[in-house]
Amino acid sequence: MKRAALLLRCSTDAQDYERQKLDLLDTIKGMGYTTSDDLVFGQYITGKDDVRKKDRESVAECKQAVREGKVDAIFINEVSRLSRDSIAGRLFIREFNDEYKIPVYFRDLGMWTINPTTRIVDRSFETMLGFHFDMAQNELKSMKTRFASGKRKNAREGKTIGGAVPFGFYKDEDGKLQVDEEQAQVVRLVYNKYLEDGGSIPSVCRYLLSCGYDKKFNKKFGTGSVRNLLRERRYIGEQRYNLVNPDEPDEAKKQEVYIYKVDAIIDTTIYNKVQIKLDKNRTTETKKVNKDKKIHLLAKLITCPICGDSYTSKTASANKSGERYRIWNYCCVSKYNFSECTSDITLNADNIESIIWQLTKREILALQELSLEERQSKIDEAEQKLASYKDELDVIAKSIDKLNVKKKKLVALFLDIEDDDTAIFNEQREAINKEIDSYNNRIQFLNTEITICEGNIARFKESDFTDEVLDKIEQDLLKKKELIKEYIKVIRPYRLTKARLILEVESKQTNYCILFEPRNSKRRCWYIQSSLAQWQNGLLKTSTAPLGNFFYIPMASLLLDEPDDLDAIASFEDMKEICRINNYVIEY
Repeated sequence: MKRAALLLRCSTDAQDYERQKLDLLDTIKGMGYTTSDDLVFGQYITGKDDVRKKDRESVAECKQAVREGKVDAIFINEVSRLSRDSIAGRLFIREFNDEYKIPVYFRDLGMWTINPTTRIVDRSFETMLGFHFDMAQNELKSMKTRFASGKRKNAREGKTIGGAVPFGFYKDEDGKLQVDEEQAQVVRLVYNKYLEDGGSIPSVCRYLLSCGYDKKFNKKFGTGSVRNLLRERRYIGEQRYNLVNPDEPDEAKKQEVYIYKVDAIIDTTIYNKVQIKLDKNRTTETKKVNKDKKIHLLAKLITCPICGDSYTSKTASANKSGERYRIWNYCCVSKYNFSECTSDITLNADNIESIIWQLTKREILALQELSLEERQSKIDEAEQKLASYKDELDVIAKSIDKLNVKKKKLVALFLDIEDDDTAIFNEQREAINKEIDSYNNRIQFLNTEITICEGNIARFKESDFTDEVLDKIEQDLLKKKELIKEYIKVIRPYRLTKARLILEVESKQTNYCILFEPRNSKRRCWYIQSSLAQWQNGLLKTSTAPLGNFFYIPMASLLLDEPDDLDAIASFEDMKEICRINNYVIEY
């Protein structure tokens, strides 16, 4: 039976999403098509940011399924569900008509772009679709003018113009900011604590968390949010809006500034003292960073498996034999910023960087052992991906310049509107955000993948990566960092006990688990490829074995003296011995 892909436009309304899906399922069933969950693109996710992100990915995922030969036709509920931008919509249809030659069916119009039987492109319908995209874009422009006018009207009346209400205020029935006295007391406390001797943003964060204000007000008081509180000018009674009039032909007059007064929470004198201290501390921090010039080899490569944020490098003072010195550690940035992340793992930078470098060198030297045929096969595979990515860039390059111009002219659409218009407003805002962001995100992704492919091709062709060459690279920290990033994708640390960690390492070639004992006096760790054994409490675990703090070995005969048809379970200590026997040991 022929396979259909469903392309749904995500909505903040889950019922609307399900309605689209059910309507299209009935349609494909009546036309003799079938589908599966992996061919339904545009999964609903709650929360506007995640919704937009998922919706942007849906078209790219659909294209990938088409390239992999999984799709015979694409079904879309309405023209507007594909695009409200005339260029983007036309490019999509042209791409599927001329490049992929995959029929697209629009349920609201009851028409195919390509006759699924004769495989003939319906050029008249392609032109007609262009008119529909034009109409959607014109509707968007008129809505933009209407909303921009409404925003200027609200600004003149001293009302808020959308966006988050700053902590310490609430919005009354007229849309104006009023002081929330309970929250305002915390704002004043933040300013006073920061101005105390020895007061700093981290010390203020710790104080707020110790008092339980994060739970009381359901607000994360991290370093970033506290810094924003200390910079907020609305606390001294000044509300400022910079708005753009989209109908003003004179560029010099497009920008309109509106300033109005709100009730102050902080005295201007105190506010100015805080600004002076913030600026002074910022200058001092900048000087420290420039003076240090520390190169962190694993910056943005270590990811917290609990909260998903990156690990950041921080210093700690130490004292050995009466001499003070600094130690660099990697720790979760969310944990450092006093969020609710429960990670307690701190990695000594010198140790973990040395381990990952040793693993990277083994990856590189392993490539030198590939036969010419194996190398050529990997080169062909990478070149096919590279050509596919570049072709996709060519398709969207024609529209990116115009989209960038459009992006500069767009007016922020966060506006207080009547309840009856909320759905229309949300729909138009989502459409604009989607069209602007989807191309930029896709281009960024494609450029990253192109860099990876080009790097892989170069590595497979490279023949002079000897120990001597690597030793020379080792002396240049910048080259060493670049080489590590070429091979290593992500590192995830897990705590097994206080003295034992598991490091999951995803590289461009294969994945590893590193058995790491930070207190090991012999400075030795052990590693195993995930194809040979999987730690069953991490992201790289296998779904065919039970979960737990142990390793699953799917084919024990590859590592142990066991019959071919047996698998095995190994503890941390067992796996250490297996790695030792097979010489999977790193000394750092």
